[in-house]
Amino acid sequence: MEGHIFEERGMRAVTLPFEKIRVLPREARRGEGFLPTRMAPVVKAAEEMLPEEIPAITKELWELFFTTGERKRFDDAYIRRRDMLLTLTLAEAYERRGRFMGKLLAVLSAIMDEPTWIIPAHLEANSDYRAAEGLPPHLAPGRAHGLDIMAGATGACVAVTYYYLGDVIRGADAGLYDKMDAAFRVRIIDPFLLSHAHWTGPEGRRVNNWCPWIVTNTLFVAAVAEPDDGKRREVVKRAMHLLDHFIAGYPADGGCDEGASYWGAAGAAYYDALELLLHISGGKLHIFDDPKVRAIGDYLPGCHIKETRFVNFADCPPRLAPDATMLYHYSTLTHSERLAAFAGAVAKYEEASVAYSFPYRVLLRLYSEMPADVGYTPERNSYFPYLKVLVSRRGDYLLASKGGHNGESHNHNDVGNFLFCYRGEPVLIDTGCGGYSKITFSERRYELYYMNSSYHNLPDFDGIQQRPGAAFASRDEVYDGDGGWSLELAGAYPGEAGIRSYRRAVSLDDTGATVRDTFSLEREELVTFHFMCAAKPEPVGEGRIALPLGRVLTFDPRLEYVLDAFPVSDTRLERAWSTDTFYRLCFRVRAAAGDFTFRIE
Repeated sequence: MEGHIFEERGMRAVTLPFEKIRVLPREARRGEGFLPTRMAPVVKAAEEMLPEEIPAITKELWELFFTTGERKRFDDAYIRRRDMLLTLTLAEAYERRGRFMGKLLAVLSAIMDEPTWIIPAHLEANSDYRAAEGLPPHLAPGRAHGLDIMAGATGACVAVTYYYLGDVIRGADAGLYDKMDAAFRVRIIDPFLLSHAHWTGPEGRRVNNWCPWIVTNTLFVAAVAEPDDGKRREVVKRAMHLLDHFIAGYPADGGCDEGASYWGAAGAAYYDALELLLHISGGKLHIFDDPKVRAIGDYLPGCHIKETRFVNFADCPPRLAPDATMLYHYSTLTHSERLAAFAGAVAKYEEASVAYSFPYRVLLRLYSEMPADVGYTPERNSYFPYLKVLVSRRGDYLLASKGGHNGESHNHNDVGNFLFCYRGEPVLIDTGCGGYSKITFSERRYELYYMNSSYHNLPDFDGIQQRPGAAFASRDEVYDGDGGWSLELAGAYPGEAGIRSYRRAVSLDDTGATVRDTFSLEREELVTFHFMCAAKPEPVGEGRIALPLGRVLTFDPRLEYVLDAFPVSDTRLERAWSTDTFYRLCFRVRAAAGDFTFRIE
């Protein structure tokens, strides 16, 4: 099938004998080869965990999601347990002095005693593991294990402990060792082979980041903790099939519709899986020469603004800490000089903390030296024609805009939206997404204001906003080849909006950005253009508004100007933007047709 790279090349599942697989440096199993400079913060973090109580995961905590929709308290406790296990494991593997073993065994035992590794928020979406009549697993004993992204990451995290300290654990607590050994098959490998949940793409469904994320962590488990070559070959075969399914739905330009943050769990996880397959197969499963594989790696530099700032459409936050080590490994296998230079430039912002989500990636970081920063120059224009995103850079200015449709993964109703930055700092913003709760991924998602077009840099027509779904899309995109394009956006709105045509043209030059909106309606309506800020704008004369960072927005004085200020009311958004108030500029006109230009300088 077109786009299925392994299948197109006629590749078959192959694996080295267990004892010959090297997914890490040869000396790694003995705990040797760690970089002391990189291990120092890990050891310090482990020392701080020694007096820390292991977070309790109670039936009451589990039920919060089902009764109130709140998930943060459970997720925090769940994640902290795993971060503790991985950190303590690595510190002990590095030192080999035994001072972390007591705490490590207690944390491992707590994790092994959890009735499921699937988190409550994912239980209902997992077709392989549903508690009877909506009851949590505490009340439904004996049900088979399923697999979600968190369970897969837990399995890989436990596999790191098994890899480095399995013999020590067997000597200290044989029963716990047996639980760990059995869990790899029962909780990870068998569910991986048998699952028909949404992340596998049943009935032709396009898969999202869950697919490569689960595949990567399962491959790591199979590589370091599955001695049966036949079973591991089954895992490799299914992994190849699922990865082919994932890549077939990925655009040829490498663009990630889930945004730059989720690229780390989508395109980057796909890379992780390919690298693991390379090691498991002894180099026989090698597809890094495929143009799409390389394009996926080059996506992240295309969305970079400055330091830790990235273009943040969809659920993406405005700041990310790129995994520079992973990016550099990616660059070496795809021979991308651009990605290598970018990795070197952002290495200084790489987080030193140990996060359990991608344990293999953590290990690579602890063993890998990064090259010196040789200087990275971003492209003048980063255009993704399939994703329908354009990022333009001119001197101090950056303009990012998007088309596409409103049925994307982690979708916001934001077709035609843009953001504008000055010297790498946001002026007109995309707010991003608040903290996740039950409503976030439910039929009530668009009750959240930041999911809707009226809270993006977009207009509404008589109060009618864009609608969710792939049918609501841009069309007739025309790219000028040098930082400007135009899109027909009428199709992003429902028929009752009465839009015959609504065309937006955006462009960037050395002195600022221009946004031109031209519309024709079936009737006279109140048209309201919205622009979002994280700091208060101020009028400075007719047709002029002072924006953050000393920038000025010039608008047609025929438009009525209203400033809407509202509380952020979400801790994740408040942290992301360092403000408790968002500001929405509203420019209004009653008309059946219009042609209005906004200039930001």
